[in-house]
Amino acid sequence: MRRFTPFIFFLLISCPGFAQWQVAISAQPGKISIIDKDFSSMSFSAIVPGVGLSGKYEGAHSTHELSLSWLGGSLKTGTMPRYSLNQHYFNADYTWLYKLGSHDDAWTGGAGGALQVLYDKRTYADVINNNASFDFAASLGLAGSLSYSFNKNNGLPGWSLSDQLGIPVLSWLVQPPYGDESSAASLTGTDNRKKMAGFSSFFRLKNTMSLDRQLSSHGALSLAYTWDYYKIDDLREVRQASHRLSLIYRLTF
Repeated sequence: MRRFTPFIFFLLISCPGFAQWQVAISAQPGKISIIDKDFSSMSFSAIVPGVGLSGKYEGAHSTHELSLSWLGGSLKTGTMPRYSLNQHYFNADYTWLYKLGSHDDAWTGGAGGALQVLYDKRTYADVINNNASFDFAASLGLAGSLSYSFNKNNGLPGWSLSDQLGIPVLSWLVQPPYGDESSAASLTGTDNRKKMAGFSSFFRLKNTMSLDRQLSSHGALSLAYTWDYYKIDDLREVRQASHRLSLIYRLTF
């Protein structure tokens, strides 16, 4: 718990004018499609289950949000369905946004920065010996949001539409070397390849659109669609796209 104390203290002092805390839990089924050129030039894809958890602090002038999510399962190729891989895709995103517009405006938004961490672990079930791979990226980037509220009732927005976008600017990449089974199985392998990367080596685009219904002063229900795409052109060539449809319940304190 002690290691989180500075982070909690930072949230409290950087958000003068208390507004509210939110927590949210979600079911996030989605479709993943991936190509890892070291293993195959064919795309593996499937519809798989996913879950998410987030916490948000909204102050007078800014918002801070930490979200965690997982998406995973068995993926197959379209042309040779007997070949499969097992995948676990983890995300941790911290977003800080300076608020644009007032609480009573129909149009509101935010602009700021984000810290995005992804860990994508794969095991190719039909490959003998060297069958494990992963991608790890920790990125500093830009973030923005836009929201429109309508059908307001007693000062609370009955419905709202929102969109949030995050783009990495500078990233720390870690991947295992192909052919080294011990390194491929562990993020801490000594032979893993590491690199500080910009847009030319690592590109990611993560965008979430949501339709929100305010149920009460403390509860809201959201239906969200997230498109998350990344590509690595250095180290090992990887392309992945995921599409998620999330049902989210938010509780405000």
